[in-house]
Amino acid sequence: GKTITADDGPVVIEGSGTGDALNITHSGTGNSLEITQNGDASALKITQAEDHHGIELDKSGTGSGYGIVVTNAGTDSAIKAWQTGTGGYALLLQQDAATACLYLTKGVGAGNAVSVGNGGSGYGIYISQTGDQSGAYISQATGHYGLQIVAGAVASAGGISIHNDGTGYSINVQQDGAGS
Repeated sequence: GKTITADDGPVVIEGSGTGDALNITHSGTGNSLEITQNGDASALKITQAEDHHGIELDKSGTGSGYGIVVTNAGTDSAIKAWQTGTGGYALLLQQDAATACLYLTKGVGAGNAVSVGNGGSGYGIYISQTGDQSGAYISQATGHYGLQIVAGAVASAGGISIHNDGTGYSINVQQDGAGS
């Protein structure tokens, strides 16, 4: 291999044409690019100043590997998305296949699988369902409630509000067990 030492300044690759400035093609079994950052700074920083993607990952192969794998043994979040603009989303997931767009699983521990904190004026969770199934479905397999709503002492609007402009039932309860 070849070692490039950048003790007196960075290694700079400049490109101004329509082609790639850096292209790595690797047919071996090792990594195409490995970054080891032992200092107190980011291992990879990308500054994107134009109207295009900061990172575009194209995993168009048919193999079973993941597009992105993040392993975090630290004490902070594995992935953080910080949206400071007024348009768009901090995280947008789109799935065009018949599987779940987002699948969260928590193997062990007492923490929540999903926690939503909202200090703004919008909804904590907003579901716009235009498909042929329910907006939310909870499959409960333990001795606890499938859905528990707790309205704290400062909640002046109550715990549940149902608004139905349609012709169907506002509440439909099907009780197949021995409970009341």
